Order: sequence, then structure tokens, then C-alpha cells
Amino acid sequence: MVLLYYCIAVISATLFGALIGLKLSFDMDSFESSLLFPTPIVALGLTAIFGYLFSLDIISSVAIGIFASIFSKCANKIFPGVLDGNN
Repeated sequence: MVLLYYCIAVISATLFGALIGLKLSFDMDSFESSLLFPTPIVALGLTAIFGYLFSLDIISSVAIGIFASIFSKCANKIFPGVLDGNN
């Protein structure tokens, strides 16, 4: 049953990420988020943490997926990066 909640969270994160405009391909030389790299991993991690702390259901899995896609979209604004010493 828990595997079903993980799948629901990843699918909802992918679908909502596509709706809000995350790009599908990712660049290995860039830290920009895409639909494939940080979004499903963030959804799986948040589902695991939420499942450990609380009980999972379908509604919470969908909400976790939506939050994961929004977090992936705004990750560059939340964590802007490190400036090198040349500035």
C-alpha cells in the first residue's frame, strides 16, 4: 500500500510540474531544475518523511506531489548558490 502512495506522489509531481512549466530535459552543466531530476526525488523524499512522521493517504500523497513540483520550480530562488571569490 505504501508503494502505491509513493507512485501517486511521483505521478502527481510530474503532472503538476508539467502544468507549471518545468522543462522536460535537463542540462548536466546547469543547476536548473527540470521535470526529470529533482522533482521525483523530492517527491519520494517528502513522502518517506511524511510517511514516517504521519500516516499516508491518497490526498496527502497528491499534496506532497504538488508541493514537490512547486519546490523544484522555486529551488533556484530558495537556494541561490554560492558566489566565488572573484566578485
